[in-house]
Amino acid sequence: MDEKKETVLKGRYRLLATLGRGAMGTVFLAHDAVMDRRVAIKVLRLPEGLSAGAQDEALRRFYREARLAGRLIHPNIIATFDIDHDGGYHFISMELAEGRTLATLLEEGDPIAAAPAAGIALQVCRALEFAHSHGVVHRDIKPGNIFVIGGDRVKVGDFGIARSMDSATLTQTGYSMGTPQYMSPEQVRGEPLDPRSDIFSLGVVLYEMLEGANPFAADTPPTVIYNILEKEPPSLEGRVYDMPGLSQVLARALHKDAAARYQDAGEMALDLETLLGGAAPDAAALQPTGTPSSQPGITAAAGKEEPAKKGGRRKWLIVSIAAVLAVCITLAVVLPLLLLGGDEEGARPDPAEAIMAFVAALRRGDVGEAAAFLTRRARQELDLDLMIRRMQDPDEQPQEAELEFDVVEEGEQIIVIKVWAVGEVGRVSLGMWTLYWDGERWLIEKPGVFAQLNGETEGGSYTGWPEEHPPARVTCI
Repeated sequence: MDEKKETVLKGRYRLLATLGRGAMGTVFLAHDAVMDRRVAIKVLRLPEGLSAGAQDEALRRFYREARLAGRLIHPNIIATFDIDHDGGYHFISMELAEGRTLATLLEEGDPIAAAPAAGIALQVCRALEFAHSHGVVHRDIKPGNIFVIGGDRVKVGDFGIARSMDSATLTQTGYSMGTPQYMSPEQVRGEPLDPRSDIFSLGVVLYEMLEGANPFAADTPPTVIYNILEKEPPSLEGRVYDMPGLSQVLARALHKDAAARYQDAGEMALDLETLLGGAAPDAAALQPTGTPSSQPGITAAAGKEEPAKKGGRRKWLIVSIAAVLAVCITLAVVLPLLLLGGDEEGARPDPAEAIMAFVAALRRGDVGEAAAFLTRRARQELDLDLMIRRMQDPDEQPQEAELEFDVVEEGEQIIVIKVWAVGEVGRVSLGMWTLYWDGERWLIEKPGVFAQLNGETEGGSYTGWPEEHPPARVTCI
């Protein structure tokens, strides 16, 4: 790609400037002509020397994992908007983080004080907790992928990209994913990864924020690998960091034995919250837990979720997609009562009306009418015939349910709505509904749970609720 000439990808994304380069590609500042907004475009760069078969595998994984990353809509995660290709360029369109990377902050200044360092780590934990619950292990947590915005907000980027490039075929070519100084012991050994690998990497980042140096840094990659596998970080004993208990949190996150680490990001977040609240975590909770009877969270190699227990803070419901769709029928009836209320003159129509009309069209079996409420991309990706067959299954009837929802993101041209239904099957996630305003009406880009019919359907539904966003409720039949 000639960066001296104006480049427009897919007739939509005009590349304006180079923001950075990495092992997996180049990131550009770009203008999205369709949505009239600035975005970041990452153009994939395949490693040299790959066979044709390895390149095909890398691209398949790149697209699959980027689509998974596109489902991760969370305040601490950089949103993935689009994935496409133009000629030989394969790229991802992402939210533009208006801030600086943690790597830049560390290069420019002194070590970060205990409280702000713990606050940054806490927000990264929240991002990881959400991603892990959706079957995504980051695999490349490092300061360069952590953005600090406005001094106190944190967003994590590059979800799905490292994993998409990490495969047996690529490993056989000698191409190693991840940044060596931040890899977990199991990652450098080439073992299957789970969320605890990301926790180790976050521990390295937290250590670097507090000490101003990477605990495993060395002159050569082989020495770095040796340090990760065989050497402990410089002693943390007696270090209080103006926050008693922080050194113990750090030591547990950096334990070389994954079974003795925090078993999920929520556990580490809870301890960090306790420290930031002025108290010390329970001493027993900071001790290694030993080898668990069953591995929590997800197995990265399989990409599937398993039940995770965390002191009653999380529950999982195993439900069929058909049962979820049955509950979703009632969504179209009641959601307009919940969202953005009011019918002010001159105001844009309620986005819930588009959801209502879309679901009603599916119930009637009218493919053409249902498609009219979708964006062009959604019409290309969604199997409306399959959705209609599921909706009209005589064995699946709507159930009495109580809906809970939250407007996750609301802007000039986009609104993202998270919806749950609580009924006989328990608490069931109806997913994220993403709608775009095209100047005249709301169009559905990602229709919540319906979008999962075309991909890997999740086997469970997360039932947690962010305390800062209490849900609205309504009972419907």
